[in-house]
Amino acid sequence: MGPNASGKTTLALTILGFPDYKVIKGKILFDGGSILNKDISQRAKLGMGLAFQNPPAVVCVKLRDILRLIGGKEPWDPLSEPKEIFATNMLGKIGLDPELFLTRDLNLGFSGGD
Repeated sequence: MGPNASGKTTLALTILGFPDYKVIKGKILFDGGSILNKDISQRAKLGMGLAFQNPPAVVCVKLRDILRLIGGKEPWDPLSEPKEIFATNMLGKIGLDPELFLTRDLNLGFSGGD
């Protein structure tokens, strides 16, 4: 957090390895090791990413199915799995009510600071 033009985005993009941003002094450590020799895709594989403050809503793409895909599962098929379990458990672990979020379109109603 900080005022406009204080370098928040520049720092984030540098840490993530965006090619337009070069570290000329110092180091960046992640999980105890330097990541300066890793490109942006290698850093993403470590779990690093950038979330937009105001992400666009993606209508007809359910949060349930995105969570399943991220977890290496196929989108939910009620014929083979009458009650969805995987995404339900994930939402429960982070304190979100599956009844409210499973069938919500991706990013619908999300915004910065809300």
